[in-house]
Amino acid sequence: MILAVIPAFAASATLEAFADSITAESITQNELSDFVTKDLVLPAAPDGVTVTWVSSDTTAITNDGKVTRTDIVDKPVTMTATITDGTET
Repeated sequence: MILAVIPAFAASATLEAFADSITAESITQNELSDFVTKDLVLPAAPDGVTVTWVSSDTTAITNDGKVTRTDIVDKPVTMTATITDGTET
């Protein structure tokens, strides 16, 4: 499975810093992002910030980061994080 992390625009400094801390390497436990075999480590949001994760293929990686490899064929999967602080996304 192939994992892509899409950078997000963040309006506030807190949102931007949190968004910048999310990388393919940080959530894949340093596995190669084009060959993910372990569950993802989705970071906890700092106080006052909410993060919602959505997988483009929940049969391969669930929205909470659980990886399910049902076959040996790699699948492209995009994990999208929506980060909000109550007023800005």
